[in-house]
This record gives sequence, structure tokens and C-alpha cells, in this order.
Amino acid sequence: MSVERHELVTSGLGMAQFPVEMVTSEPVDDHIMGVVVQAWLSRYPVQRWGTGWLAGGGMQLRFRRHLTAGLGVTVLVDQGVEMGLRVLDGEGVLMADGSARLHGRGDLGGLAGFGGLGRAGGLGGLGGWAGGGGVGGSAGPGTGWTAWRGGDVTELPVPATAEMLDGLAFTAPAFGFDADRDLAFAAEVDPDGWWRRTRWAHPAWVVSAVNGVLRETIAFADGRWVHAGTAITHLAPIPSGARVSIAGRVASLFSTAAHDFAVVEALASTAGVPAMAMELTIVYR
Repeated sequence: MSVERHELVTSGLGMAQFPVEMVTSEPVDDHIMGVVVQAWLSRYPVQRWGTGWLAGGGMQLRFRRHLTAGLGVTVLVDQGVEMGLRVLDGEGVLMADGSARLHGRGDLGGLAGFGGLGRAGGLGGLGGWAGGGGVGGSAGPGTGWTAWRGGDVTELPVPATAEMLDGLAFTAPAFGFDADRDLAFAAEVDPDGWWRRTRWAHPAWVVSAVNGVLRETIAFADGRWVHAGTAITHLAPIPSGARVSIAGRVASLFSTAAHDFAVVEALASTAGVPAMAMELTIVYR
């Protein structure tokens, strides 16, 4: 197995917190968001697998320590069957790590390693929400900002407590993807112009939409949460001009001695067709 070593200086890429048409972003100063780390690292599977990765590949990342802009870091890329990814600071401390892989386009069973989003019954039970409609055959949630528990629509925002987050499901209003506007941040991590040629939505941009849902539906203390990890599976590219819908749920909760965590499963779709399955692990308290 060959290991490539890449040096870079951390930058926020000018990336907004959330999609422009979805939620108003705020300045993040020198904070490096998890989606920015994802943007840095996505260049390596794209360089190796190209369009195949955006049509049927995956990535999982764990953000282990806080990063700020202007730091020199080393990215180690293990070119095995599954691509290993590690980000080290100048002292060799592990800041983030994960992996990327390519799976067969129809092999949804292979998604089990990405949080079980491809198990029987749809993408983790999200398949029926692709259009932002109700759950199963119910007449519940509509296409706006909606959250519900046990079939009952819940007033927003929901308190960030285990009692209220357990079983919470949500939909968000559809929003547009415009390559000229929404891929501007990718220029710094796209030396070959791959994103500019394909004009497909960057996975980090799609994940930022789930962050937007969290911002609008959950009342976090001080309005903040910690993004601890992300797992994604590409199902189909999102072309420029597409309208994107997000639906999802809090799949599980767990706690450590220091923090309370939530695992959020979400599905991005365009015109009712699943495009990307996601699993975000966050510290909510």
C-alpha cells in the first residue's frame, strides 16, 4: 500500500455555513468547519475515481480536534482498496481521520459500513421521504420546516434534550443548487478544475444543508453544536439548477462522561430521486 503525503495550510475556503437559499450564514472567523475538512479531503477520491465516486462512492470522517485557519497540516492518503485519510498537525497530532471507497452503484447493501443507511426498508427508512412529504402513507409533515415525533408535528425549534431529540424526524424546504454560486469555495481544492467541468454539487455543500436543518430545528445552547463525524454515500450526482430536498431523523443518542451525542441520518434528493445519504454525529450538549 502506498502512502501519499500532502502539506497544506488550513483555510476556511470562504465556504458559507449553509446553502445560500436555505439558511442565512454567519461569519465563522478562523474556525474550520467539519464540512471544510470534508471539502479538503474529497479531492483525493475524486482524483482517484472521478465521476464514479460521485455516482456511487462513500466517505466517512471523524473530526477529533478543533482546527483553526492558518495552521500547517499534513494529509496522509493511504491508497489501498479503501482509501485511508489522516490529517495531522505540525506536531504529528491526529486532527481528523477517515476513509473513502467506491462501491457498485446498485450495491446498497454495501452502505452498512456508513451507518446502515442502505439496509432493508429504504435508506435507513428515509427513502419514502425523498420528496419531503409525509411518513409512509400519513398526511403529516409537508414541504416546509417541519419536525415531528411519533407522528405528531412538533413546535420549532425543539429543545436540545434527550427526551425531545429521541425519535425526532424532520423535513426542510427545497433549495436550489447553482454551480457558479455554490462551488466558489471548491476552487482552492480543485486544481484540475474537475468541479468546474462537471458542475455537480460538492458533497461538503450537501452536508452543510443538514447543518442548516439542525440550526433551524433544534434549540442548541448558545445556538451551537459540535460536528464530531460524517459518513456519506453518493447515490446520484446533483447537477446545477437542481432543487434539493432534505429529510431525516435522529437515529440514536448516546453519552460519554463529558458529552451527549446524537446520530442524525438524512437523505438529499432531487425531483424525488435519492442523491446522497448522510449520517452526522454531533455533540448536542
